[in-house]
Amino acid sequence: VSFQGNYLLCITIAILIIAGGLGYYVISDIWARFVLHKNRKLSLHTKLVLTLTAVLVAGGTVFFFFMEKNRAFAQLSSGKKILAAFFQSVTLRTAGFETVCQKEFSSPSTFGAVLMMLAGGSPGSMAGGLKTTTVFLVIYYVFRNINDKGSPSIFKRDIAESSFKKALEIFIRGIVLIITMFIILLIVEMPLLDGGIFSSEELFFEAISAYGTVGLSKGITPLLSKSGKILVILIMFAGRTGITFTVVNQISRGKSINSVSEYPTEDILVG
Repeated sequence: VSFQGNYLLCITIAILIIAGGLGYYVISDIWARFVLHKNRKLSLHTKLVLTLTAVLVAGGTVFFFFMEKNRAFAQLSSGKKILAAFFQSVTLRTAGFETVCQKEFSSPSTFGAVLMMLAGGSPGSMAGGLKTTTVFLVIYYVFRNINDKGSPSIFKRDIAESSFKKALEIFIRGIVLIITMFIILLIVEMPLLDGGIFSSEELFFEAISAYGTVGLSKGITPLLSKSGKILVILIMFAGRTGITFTVVNQISRGKSINSVSEYPTEDILVG
């Protein structure tokens, strides 16, 4: 926080955070294309990751600037407000550094921060979270034009149906894990919540930050009970290593009757 007005330090760290969140494949692809000058185009994955990263960073900067310019950033000059908004938008993806204490942010900004931490970085990177491409593919698939024929396409390339199914599977499992662990956290920390030591909003922020291995907090980490701290540790492991998905897959490895037979098909009313 004491370096919030140091442009060189904040921008340098932000660049490192962004690079660490792109993923090794993307960095390798960019290096081969623009440094080694290999005669090839950037892959679809690289184009998508770079686009999503730019949109999230730029969108987050604008959002935090207008939400907090008269609140958390009120004491800063115009230039430092933009810098603080930019740094907040970047650090939420995985880093854990802060130039403005998270406790000073308003509720809308806190909710925006939760969404960005949930998205996290890109696949194959140092970042945690559900991953940007996973969230994008789920949203794109859900809101696509149902009258479109053929596979959904991005940048003049069709996306394999298996990619959408895998993204949806990861997304739903991640959300279920977060909801389950947060409910347990609420039960475990009920005495502290009832005593007004911290709020459920702050506890939810803590859980999402742990899942995304972001490292940010509203300042309640030392106040958690021993059981609460253990749960947060487990959420961090699950979010970073994907052990939850591995366990679930191991449990369901046995052959089910659906793998060797088919039943009559019927429609179910939805929506």
